[in-house]
Amino acid sequence: MAPLPLSICIFCFGNSARGDDALGEHLHARLQEKLARQPERYGNIQLVLDFQLAPEHIFDLHSADIGIFIDAHENAASGVQWQRVTTGSRLHFSSHHLPPESLLFLFEETFEKPAPRCYLLSMGAEGFELGDGLSTTAQANLDQAEKLLEEKLQAFAAQDKRLSSSACLR
Repeated sequence: MAPLPLSICIFCFGNSARGDDALGEHLHARLQEKLARQPERYGNIQLVLDFQLAPEHIFDLHSADIGIFIDAHENAASGVQWQRVTTGSRLHFSSHHLPPESLLFLFEETFEKPAPRCYLLSMGAEGFELGDGLSTTAQANLDQAEKLLEEKLQAFAAQDKRLSSSACLR
């Protein structure tokens, strides 16, 4: 894969004390290893690890061309999902939840500019009890999510290279 010229902020969420909820943390650890082994390839990636999405994460997203939110979801049967996140029409949050759409709304209201392109990578999980380890299903989804994320990063790098080449031709 070519180096990523785009600035990408990857947010990983989870709680290692709650079984499959730790999926984001596990993927964060794998990504840290990749960044350490190949800084020339992944140098434009910023990793953020937290328990949950919070309003202050707009500052992490501020200098990014692309944002990626990674988290577990409760429907284990749905596997790994990748979807575009669009800006919400209002700010909606509670003490335990801030949807990505609301974060993008807050970003645009605060900085008075469009939010960067953002995506949600979610992994199906089944066990969120205190003290649980990763379930077999969650482990399989973690492996699949890592592979899908690598494919998406390659696609972003290729897309950016095509855009840069066509801009040079003008």
